[in-house]
Amino acid sequence: MRSCQCWGPFHAALTDSAKVDAEQPDPPASFASLPPELVLRVLDFASTSTRTLAALSQVDHRCADLAQHYLFARPCLTSLPRLDSFLSAVEPAAADSRDRANAVKRLRIEGKVFASRGYGHSLQRALKACPRVERLEVIGVDDLRPKQFVGNGTLTHLTLLNSSFRPHSHTCPPNLPSFLTSLTQLTFANVGLPAPSSHLTDILNLCAPTLKYLAISSLRDIDAAEFARGLQVLIDRGHAFDTLMVGFLTEQQVRVLHSSPPPPPASSSTSNAVSPRAPAARPLLFQLPALRHLTFTLPLPTLDLLLALPPTLRTLTIRPPYARPSTSTREHSRSSLLSILSRTPGTESPATPHSSLNTNVGAGLRRMSVTLEQLEEEEAVIVAIEEALLQGAASGLEEIKWECRALRSAHGRLDVAMANRRRVVQLNHLA
Repeated sequence: MRSCQCWGPFHAALTDSAKVDAEQPDPPASFASLPPELVLRVLDFASTSTRTLAALSQVDHRCADLAQHYLFARPCLTSLPRLDSFLSAVEPAAADSRDRANAVKRLRIEGKVFASRGYGHSLQRALKACPRVERLEVIGVDDLRPKQFVGNGTLTHLTLLNSSFRPHSHTCPPNLPSFLTSLTQLTFANVGLPAPSSHLTDILNLCAPTLKYLAISSLRDIDAAEFARGLQVLIDRGHAFDTLMVGFLTEQQVRVLHSSPPPPPASSSTSNAVSPRAPAARPLLFQLPALRHLTFTLPLPTLDLLLALPPTLRTLTIRPPYARPSTSTREHSRSSLLSILSRTPGTESPATPHSSLNTNVGAGLRRMSVTLEQLEEEEAVIVAIEEALLQGAASGLEEIKWECRALRSAHGRLDVAMANRRRVVQLNHLA
């Protein structure tokens, strides 16, 4: 009885509170009512879109504070006014500038090609203000100086594209090494360089021990001797360098890749003595000590380049050019076009290509966007690869990735060539 008497008032109190709760409506759902950890989770999902982050930052003051880290992590500055606004937010004179500057991990500065002067000095200010920048992309800037690539942080990725350095600029200032010695990925494409054009070699001298990836293309101002010096740096000190992407190069630069370096001059004391003949020097491309992944852009590679591939290579990738002219000025015969189209995996071209094709073969064979020049380029590279594999080039090669789309028989022919190569290697091991 006593327990019932004690439980009665308590039960009544619970009933009254339940009635009060039932009478009061639930508060409306609000983004501001979410705990901070859930807001951060939402911002993580939205971090891939700058517009979404900017919209979320305008919800309330708390979201604005939390979104600052994401908004300043990867700024993309495409004009001088935007660059000036960014500097006003991260330089020490601004309030809360330290948090914004420390949040910057990847900085992209993009101007207009041949019309982007005035960016160089602002780039230097941005790198000094942001001590934790790891990735830097400079695109379409025409007034660069090497001394502007100096900051308080340590870069791991550097991209220079469609830009140029100013004349009479010192190629390697004393304070540059500390900023580039930890570089692991370098892209150097279509960069104008003043004499002596040693900018790429100077950068490689600084980062060769840590560099893993290098992409080069359209280096028209680098002569053959300077190009060879840059390769020699990678040969001597690039023990972690395993990925190379080669785009458009001059004929002299291509020749440097597959040619052997000249022998050192003989000293006067040994010039008169009869000495045994030294072994022939290997091509510079062959001497890269740890290269495992190599990418060429058409019309490369040639047979000479393929024969110079190092034995450490595991993956060879062939890519189409970035752009082509809409029309070709070269003259081609109809028979050559039919000869290329009639190739099938594992077969040779027929002596009379017209007889091997019926009258309806032209219907739907090829898209109109594919030109004869593309077909001939791809055909030449496929033939070179087949010949190089037949001669035993790149003994460690495991895979060929063909990313071109004009020649439909390419994949089948490469599979056959690699299968024949593996069969020969197995027979040699058994013997």
